[in-house]
Amino acid sequence: QYIDDGAQMFLVQNLVVFGFSSSYQMIPLAMASRGARGCILYDGRNFYRQPAAPLTEVKDTLGAGDSLIASFLTGYIGRMKNGMAEETAICESLEEAAAFAACICGMEGAFGYGKKYE
Repeated sequence: QYIDDGAQMFLVQNLVVFGFSSSYQMIPLAMASRGARGCILYDGRNFYRQPAAPLTEVKDTLGAGDSLIASFLTGYIGRMKNGMAEETAICESLEEAAAFAACICGMEGAFGYGKKYE
């Protein structure tokens, strides 16, 4: 899935860049979380857009972006190590990461419980 110029500009202004090396090459990725609008990723050649996963109830969004990034990287690196095609690894990892971030939004507080302030 490719995205429009407006989303590409957003990515350039709000990017998180990852780079990791394999025994073959350096693999650059840039990813931006956009909350309820999902996320976008640039792999050096193509832009990808992943819609946010549906939620039944939002309790707290704290940590959702970090969870999205961590889940994506874990899935992507594992898929690449197992020999999956890069575009498939990106798409599957983005979808999995969106679902994980949605689960985090259903939890209260960063540690699974909230605190009431008065």
